[in-house]
Amino acid sequence: MSSSNILNVTTSLIPDTINNLNVIDIFQQVGGVLYDFHKLVAADWDEVLDGEKLTRRGYTTWNALNIIRLTLSAWILGSHMAIITFILTKKVLRNQPKNLLIVNVALVNMIMGVFVIPVKLHFTLNPNNMQCNLAVGWTFITDYYQPSVSLFAVLSLVLERFLYVYTEKKQKNVKPLVEKIGTAVLMISAWILSCIYLLPIFFGGLLAKSTNPEQCVYKVDDRYFLAAQLLSFVLPSLGVFILAPFTGLLDCLRPKRCFYRPLTPKENP
Repeated sequence: MSSSNILNVTTSLIPDTINNLNVIDIFQQVGGVLYDFHKLVAADWDEVLDGEKLTRRGYTTWNALNIIRLTLSAWILGSHMAIITFILTKKVLRNQPKNLLIVNVALVNMIMGVFVIPVKLHFTLNPNNMQCNLAVGWTFITDYYQPSVSLFAVLSLVLERFLYVYTEKKQKNVKPLVEKIGTAVLMISAWILSCIYLLPIFFGGLLAKSTNPEQCVYKVDDRYFLAAQLLSFVLPSLGVFILAPFTGLLDCLRPKRCFYRPLTPKENP
């Protein structure tokens, strides 16, 4: 190889080397807590994870625990599919908005059987084949997205009951088309709202990634994860806890719905 060719090759490698050094410098200079998403996924669910204090995975074979996990996944899928099939095959049931929202709750719960548990098993049984993006996505869905969508789906069901009781009490007739559109909006909103406010917060907390392709280590800001945790649970839970009793009270106040009976009957004089 001539000296000019060597010079050209060396010159072409200089920008790549500089870019790699810049990435390494960024990862080292950025403050934050080290999170290894591979170990987070691999650790047992009953362990409390705190930054670098991570428990190594103890089971990588088809032992009793993993068989139970697979059985649980199949049971979740089978039971919820049975509920969905029962409702959708009965015309009387599927024409009622509340039943369609129950189907929506069942679909949300199926995330556990379709994604959360199978991916957990995949990482447990294949410790040498752990995709980083899948590990990050699993953490987001398991810890934040699935709980949020589940609670919002329940909130949508409670909100539909509130609107039903309110319109019946006021003797207002709701057109079938409006009822169908409203039901569809309530079903979709649980999924979309959780994406809108959780995705920016979660990924905003990922400050920098390690340049080692065999690792899935990030520098993260714990405050973002805490905010996502609070919003995924607190925000929809408050709506359920406030609206559900109010809906029950409003339903009770409808004519011929409330009956007061003393705990002990009065004695005759």
